[in-house]
Amino acid sequence: YELQVPAPTIAPVPGTYASPPSVVLTGAAGATLRYTTTGLEPIATDAVYTSPIAVSATTTVRAKAFLAGWTPSLTTSASYW
Repeated sequence: YELQVPAPTIAPVPGTYASPPSVVLTGAAGATLRYTTTGLEPIATDAVYTSPIAVSATTTVRAKAFLAGWTPSLTTSASYW
């Protein structure tokens, strides 16, 4: 069976912030982190995480890790207001 990539982590914790936070994704070494801010499930063609994500208004960040030869990770999600 194929191994599954560990799910990425999202910081800061979901919640309401006085000013929009910069969202940081962290994942397994060598994995490609892909994300959406539309609420949709990330797929292999979505944006690649390279730097903190600026969020504004109400945003749900969903992230998934991909690694060749491995099953993609479970999706991690965090909402900000």
